[in-house]
Amino acid sequence: MTSFATQVPPGWERATRGYNRDLSRLVRCIYENRAKILASYPRVPIPSDDPKASTPVAALILAWERWSFMRGQCPDCRGPSLGVMFGGLMVLGSVDGVCIQCGRIVSRSINGFGAALGGAELSVKGTPYRFAFVGWRWRIPGIPASLVAMLKELGIKKLPEPSTDTDDERGFEPYPFARGVLECGDTENLS
Repeated sequence: MTSFATQVPPGWERATRGYNRDLSRLVRCIYENRAKILASYPRVPIPSDDPKASTPVAALILAWERWSFMRGQCPDCRGPSLGVMFGGLMVLGSVDGVCIQCGRIVSRSINGFGAALGGAELSVKGTPYRFAFVGWRWRIPGIPASLVAMLKELGIKKLPEPSTDTDDERGFEPYPFARGVLECGDTENLS
């Protein structure tokens, strides 16, 4: 039997939610600036569904680097896709993500909450960072103001407006937007 740490994840599948330009831009900017963030802002909080619980941004960056279920190729454009939510029940679960090139929302199956918890713990092993699970899952709710402020401190100008989890529909599009690759920072491709 394959151990959890060496499992090869299934490929990303297209999620029914379509595309999210705002989330894609946010995740791309964090990913492209991950070394600076880990050096200067590792404890910036990512809020959760519980106002008393948050996860430091360093935990998310480490999950992208250390947990193979949190990264892969987009099924549409073959660009990089990164996880933004994971969780599940006893034997069924998923890791959901976003392509940082075209904005496609993607998903892949995982073997329940235990696998999600195990992947999260493996990602932060040996560090002071931890994921704050709420209701059997972890996720980035909306566009957190804390992450937008951190990226502005790093000098990134074109960022999505902060939103709460109740604003999740903002930024979603049912079809790809034909404005090209999403780029972080002050570029011509961003509106």
